[in-house]
This record gives sequence, structure tokens and C-alpha cells, in this order.
Amino acid sequence: MAVTASVFVLASCASGGHAPTPSTSFAPPATNPGGTPVLVGGPAARYVRVEVSAGSRQAQVPAALAANLVPLLIARDVGLPSDLSPFGLDHPRATITFTETTGATTVVTLGQPNFDNHGVYAIRAPMSRVWLVLASGVRPVLALVGVVVPPPTD
Repeated sequence: MAVTASVFVLASCASGGHAPTPSTSFAPPATNPGGTPVLVGGPAARYVRVEVSAGSRQAQVPAALAANLVPLLIARDVGLPSDLSPFGLDHPRATITFTETTGATTVVTLGQPNFDNHGVYAIRAPMSRVWLVLASGVRPVLALVGVVVPPPTD
């Protein structure tokens, strides 16, 4: 809980003390039973396959890592920026595809980590809204395809 709170505060500081203003009020894609906003809902058993890709590298996410990835928690709603380059989403680092038992898929595109490496910027297709997700969940998954998210700097 303390890490989540520090991500909210520190992420706001990265933009000079104030967050970009979203153009409209927007609810997160889902919430977990405790009410925490999530980009990808759980439980992990809901997904028959989770894959990560970066460039030509691709890997299936082992069940143990998928269980730590789902639900994918949102630390902050960045909004609808017109320029995705400050978030590394103009040239994404990786994509994670979650395939449900029903065959439905959820695709999350990941950009750069934030200034203190506690979060990674993400977009969930087909939305263009940018979210900051907790790096602790995606760090080991991205490592499967050679993408390194450095440890937190604090």
C-alpha cells in the first residue's frame, strides 16, 4: 500500500507538481474486489494464455508470473496526451496479450518507466488513454523478452 501511495505522489511530481488534465472524466477499465483500479482484471485463471512480445522476441508468460501480473494495477491515470513520446508509447517497448477462456483478448502496450522506475506507462487497446501501471508486476514479465525495467531509484 505504501508503494502505491508513493507512486501516486512521485508520479505527480514528475510533471512539475501537477498532472496532465484529462479531457473528460474517465473510470478505469475495471476494479478489483477491493476497489483498486486495474488495467487487466483477474483472477489469473480467467486467462488461458498470456504472451509478451518485444520486437521479434516473444514468450508465453509462465502461470506463476501471470498470477503476479493479474490483476494489473493502475497507479495513475495520465489522461489523453496528444504526444505519446514522453511516455515511450510512440515506440513501445513491449506488448502483453491476455487471452481469456472465452477467446477474447486484451492487449496492453507498454512504454517507458516513469522517473523513479516504480511505474511503467501503458495503453490498453483500443483505448488511447495512458495509464501508469506498477512496475513490480510487469518487470519480471518484460525480462522474458529482454526488456529491462531498472529497480526503483528511491
